[in-house]
Amino acid sequence: MKKTRVFLVFFTFILSLFVQPNFSQASQDTLKVDSIVIGTGEWQPYHSLTLKHFGVGNHIVQEAFRAVGIEVTFVFQPWKRILHTSTAGKFDAVSAWGGYENWIDTHYASDPLYSGTFVLWIRQGTTFNWKNPEELKGLKLGLLIGEIIPVKLQKAYDEGYLQVDYVATNEQNIKKLFFNRIDMLALNYAAGVDAINKTLSIAQRDKIVAHPDSLRVSFYRLLFNKKNKQKSIVLLERFNAGLHYLRMQGQIKKMLEASKRGEYQK
Repeated sequence: MKKTRVFLVFFTFILSLFVQPNFSQASQDTLKVDSIVIGTGEWQPYHSLTLKHFGVGNHIVQEAFRAVGIEVTFVFQPWKRILHTSTAGKFDAVSAWGGYENWIDTHYASDPLYSGTFVLWIRQGTTFNWKNPEELKGLKLGLLIGEIIPVKLQKAYDEGYLQVDYVATNEQNIKKLFFNRIDMLALNYAAGVDAINKTLSIAQRDKIVAHPDSLRVSFYRLLFNKKNKQKSIVLLERFNAGLHYLRMQGQIKKMLEASKRGEYQK
């Protein structure tokens, strides 16, 4: 245990030499921080009130901060509200966010917690090339409220070919896709599998498949608001140190594998 503490203190010190040196005094002032509040939302299997440790994504966050002596309290809100709340400086961080378009001006981002392939879920037998906007004419894309249109589909939307329908949960979108009320659903692969398994019967599940051409690989990160600039920089340094420690110990890999096996279900 003593070796672990020495390693973390040393690693955090090394990081502080390279990241935002103008905040050295702020770093000293906030070393006393032992608890923070993080905003998060429903996005299974990574983040949820109904999962152990509030989901594997939040578990990674919790353990990384715990490794550097900080305890975390999670507050759940709708994703769209979370970003506004955090931008106003009312959360210490947001767990977690992919992409970058809607937060790059207001937040700093940690090293990645986990990654995931972002795909279009479609009905079995559906054929179209989403890279050609004209082939999407009259089709409807399902997204969660607060999400932005995937970059590679933006042109089809801007030119009036693609329509967008927003709902509150992945499960609602899976039902709409199954019953032909939308034509495609943009969603992380693991989150899609989770929603399909919870929404459809075993006999129905093979009717929904992932389009063979993925949209992107997304990296999901902890966000720290720029309003509380000095504190956020310090927390970012400490969190990345704790995250690196967990990764070196193989803990993140073990947690993600446990999530795939369903071990975070209560």
